[in-house]
Amino acid sequence: MLKTSAFQHNSVGKTEMESLFHVFSSSSPSSDSSFRAFPYEHPTTVHLLTLLSLLYLLIAVATVADRFIYGGIIAQISLGMIYGSPLANILPVEWEATFSALGFIGLIGIVFEGGLGTDPAVLFSNLILSTVAASVGVILPIALSMGLFYGAFGYTPLAGFAAGVALSTTSLGTTLMTLTSLNKSQNDARASREILREKTMESTVTIAPPLIDFENFRSSRIVTVLIGTAMIDDVIGLVLASLIPALAIQQAATEGGSNSNMTWTIIRPLLSSFLLSVITPIVARFVLRPLYRRAVSSKHVSRRKVPFPTPDHMKLCIMILFVYAFIGIAYYTGSSLLFGAYLAGITVAYMGRTDSEDSSDAEPKSATFEEVFKKLVGPVQHSLLVPLFFASIGHAIPFTSLWRPAIMWKGVLYAILMTVGKVATGIPVTCYSILFSGGRKPKSPAPALEPEVQIEEGEPSSSTVEDRGRVSFSRSPTKVEQPPSHPEVLPRSPFRASLYPAFFMGTAMVARGEIGLLIAQIGRGSSTVHGLLNDDAYLLCIWAILLCTLVGPITAGWMLNRYGPKINQGIWS
Repeated sequence: MLKTSAFQHNSVGKTEMESLFHVFSSSSPSSDSSFRAFPYEHPTTVHLLTLLSLLYLLIAVATVADRFIYGGIIAQISLGMIYGSPLANILPVEWEATFSALGFIGLIGIVFEGGLGTDPAVLFSNLILSTVAASVGVILPIALSMGLFYGAFGYTPLAGFAAGVALSTTSLGTTLMTLTSLNKSQNDARASREILREKTMESTVTIAPPLIDFENFRSSRIVTVLIGTAMIDDVIGLVLASLIPALAIQQAATEGGSNSNMTWTIIRPLLSSFLLSVITPIVARFVLRPLYRRAVSSKHVSRRKVPFPTPDHMKLCIMILFVYAFIGIAYYTGSSLLFGAYLAGITVAYMGRTDSEDSSDAEPKSATFEEVFKKLVGPVQHSLLVPLFFASIGHAIPFTSLWRPAIMWKGVLYAILMTVGKVATGIPVTCYSILFSGGRKPKSPAPALEPEVQIEEGEPSSSTVEDRGRVSFSRSPTKVEQPPSHPEVLPRSPFRASLYPAFFMGTAMVARGEIGLLIAQIGRGSSTVHGLLNDDAYLLCIWAILLCTLVGPITAGWMLNRYGPKINQGIWS
């Protein structure tokens, strides 16, 4: 059970102020009741060192985990469990409540940034295929969860539904972080071999080309379909998540013997989310975008060298206002707050597209909303708010209860089923390949980034070291050789050719991440709101989310590192 904030136990008014003065100050500065001020005191050395160590370790463990196992999220959640109530109980309960609030702001930033990065053209270019794959990735986990929870574990069907919704989402950020980590590892390895070649002037250094060009791969069709599928998954998950509190209230009312309008309870969040998704594009297209274009086109040249406010600051204000507006609309209409944040990001990004379209070649192009967000908010977002969000998730995980034998084997079994449910999203990729590439000659793998460079001095020696980047020593005149062209890959059938991109797509969709953890917490409820998941069902969700988030990126990274050219070939390149 989550610990409630200490502020919830204090009454509003004079009693609350007196209790605060009693806690934070040994003597009141004034006996006058109208004297209202928070006494400033230096934090204790223990508290200061605790806070500094937590903030530093949240970044350090995530960096190390992403470097080796692409599990930065798991590392930050584990650190939150260690510092929080589940294990060492180092943090005061008031700190945990504060970190939860700051972490939720970070979560809103994650969802908003995802909306900013959504390109409608990319989304609609493969909309049918992405929608079919996303439907498989949502329906199958929910169906498997309801069958397993109700038929095998004895939970209610609503508990299975809540667990299935939590496991129907996809952590696209984790998958993209995997691609970034692989690209960075590849560049670091090549840089180290370049340094070795410069230092060994009497040696021959043959640097083989990388298996795949990550920069071009991220714009390939298979990645486009992957991004579209993950985005649709998250949107559906956020919409379904808005049903969970309504169903919990209805379930509590039914158990209490009171009757309520169950139809409206279920329809309201779905209807509000549908209306928001329909009305928002219309308003953005015919109202918001023309107004923004008019504001951008009417530029007043300032005599100051550095105008204030700068365009970046104005765009930051616009983003904050839109987040406020959409979250408020989503709250009062009964939709999900995160869905409102996602729509805010898409709307702002759509308005900002006029900058690049209308700017002339003579004028420097202004930064997009996404670039401004990464520049001004990104450092705080990714170094403070997001780590605190994952740490606050760790505060809410009963770690010792996870290791009960009955919970362990059920959690592992559930994780296996949820892995299968997401790997199945690659089936539409295989079907599409069979239907639309039959008889078509597949393309050869993507070319390498750089030609193989060979520098030789003197006669060849007997010392040779070979790996993906081969380093050999010899003594002969210096020369540069081009690598032989890649042989054209001719698979036996479109079915076999589609197995590599299909399995990569499925494994990349396995990671659940932050949205799944949040929906599981919503399904669990709180001390004041009854949830659909009891403690044991919640622990099963945590097991599945953690294992899927750990296994998915590792498998996808291995697939890309081992079979990169076969994934990025044919109609998927």
